[in-house]
Amino acid sequence: MQEIICDSEYKKLKDYFLKKQYKNVFFVRGKSSEDFEIYKFIKTFFEHNNIKYKSFMRYESNPQYESILDGVDSFNSESFDLIIALGGGSAIDVAKCIKIFANADINKNIFSQNGKESIVELMAIPTTAGTGSEVTDFAVVYYNGEKKSVENIKCKPDTVILDYKVLSSLPMYQRKATMLDALSHAIEAAWSINSTEESIMYSEQAIKLIVENKEAYLNNSDIGNKNMLRAANTAGKAINIAKTTAAHAMSYKLTNMYGVPHGYAVAMCLRELIPYMSERLNKCIDMRGEEYLKKIFIVLNLDMQCKLTNLSNSYDEFISDIEFPNIKIKKEDIEILVDSVNIERLKNNPIPLKKDEIKYLYNKILGD
Repeated sequence: MQEIICDSEYKKLKDYFLKKQYKNVFFVRGKSSEDFEIYKFIKTFFEHNNIKYKSFMRYESNPQYESILDGVDSFNSESFDLIIALGGGSAIDVAKCIKIFANADINKNIFSQNGKESIVELMAIPTTAGTGSEVTDFAVVYYNGEKKSVENIKCKPDTVILDYKVLSSLPMYQRKATMLDALSHAIEAAWSINSTEESIMYSEQAIKLIVENKEAYLNNSDIGNKNMLRAANTAGKAINIAKTTAAHAMSYKLTNMYGVPHGYAVAMCLRELIPYMSERLNKCIDMRGEEYLKKIFIVLNLDMQCKLTNLSNSYDEFISDIEFPNIKIKKEDIEILVDSVNIERLKNNPIPLKKDEIKYLYNKILGD
């Protein structure tokens, strides 16, 4: 059972470390983490209590396969009893993969091996309010330029520390990008064919928190940061059950080809998918039927709290003050984008999409 600790004073974290009595910690983090108060607390606590630690920081914002191999090699150089991931989704995903592939032969393709994961505990401390990676069973790695999803229940962190103070230094573009990612998780989890009563409950809670705290969060207030961190965490719980759908499947290559931050990329896709799907509810492949899906769209629109006529209008209103990247594309890029879409993720989408339809949507997303 995962333990989630909300702690911005670090008393609970101190008690946790005293109880566990770790001896040697593997610390996956970015260099910017040195500015966080929680990092300074942990570092000082470890030094005062003779706890050894080793930092691993050699990874990218979109983690590459080679970085995972490097991390596994570094992890195996000593004996550790805890892995801490301090950072955004990338740091947490790298830490997850290090745990899962700790016993793999790094001279062979680790994805093709059924090696036994490390039994070392994993703690996640998210420093963005977006990915929800701290509560999911999967991680994202880029292998030969393509996104690879790693799913294993053993990679879900054992402990999560939610400290809203880490959000205070987020630059505005990252603040918006991660908020958009969390909102996308909540919306997609609600309409996914894998949704359950539990995942829909999490989706609704997350959407309401995001909408109600958008202004306070973008203004960098404590209450806004605290509630947006909760929202992202809750949306992560929803997506862990229901999985992502077409918006995420179509977004990854936009990031890979054009460097569009993930949250912006998935929001650009969602902006065109919502009206497209709304007009084709009669094509619903969810076994619960068209009327069920229509009800989900109505519920999502109500959760957006914009008092507009439909989900498409409400979503447009929510993102109306977001400036999206202007992408310059070549005609042949569209075919590359279409071929990049993960068919497995499309299977979760309640409205089926074929290649011609995906091509049409990419043209809309990129401005025809």
